[in-house]
Amino acid sequence: MATTYTSEQEKVALEILSKDKHAFYEILKVEKTASDSEIKKAYRRLAIKLHPDKNPHPKASEAFKIINRAFEVLSDNTKRHVYDRIGRDPDDRS
Repeated sequence: MATTYTSEQEKVALEILSKDKHAFYEILKVEKTASDSEIKKAYRRLAIKLHPDKNPHPKASEAFKIINRAFEVLSDNTKRHVYDRIGRDPDDRS
């Protein structure tokens, strides 16, 4: 039996996957000047929509990993500072 998902669930997953994987502010839909609490709120809003338990779309878990990484970097002041300086994931070795 095929799992069904709404067009909204599909849209949010594909929207995240269409962005540059290093565009963390864009992924979380926050300004570069966003506070820690704004970043956390934006992350939570997306996490609820993309969590694999909540969103059965086949690409939702991939999108969920991307927002997790964006949050991981932007919620850590040291990593965020490096990210702001170099414009990419500070832990990405590729």
